[in-house]
Amino acid sequence: MNINYKKEMERALANGVKLHTIRQKPIAVGTMMNHIVYPYHKERRCVLSNFCTATQMITIEPSSRTIKVDGRELSKVDIERVSINDGFETMDDFWTFFNEPYQGMIIHWTDTKY
Repeated sequence: MNINYKKEMERALANGVKLHTIRQKPIAVGTMMNHIVYPYHKERRCVLSNFCTATQMITIEPSSRTIKVDGRELSKVDIERVSINDGFETMDDFWTFFNEPYQGMIIHWTDTKY
């Protein structure tokens, strides 16, 4: 399965900083994932290939700057972990990207969980 990213995530994927991705649709554990940058460009490339190890439900509420994972509200420290592990340099970058209420899945490819 191909998972597409904007070019801004290439370095975080390649350097192993990005430990998961947040998506609308779940992916089955064990699914092979190809992480693609520039998906619709002639410079399209696969930066990373791995398997989905786990998924978690996530609810993001930017107005209150809260996140719930599997129904549990995260602390500010854990919210910062989610944002950094999702490849953002700062929590402000995360909140700029997730500026509307969002429900989806955290797709993991490491042992990191929340």
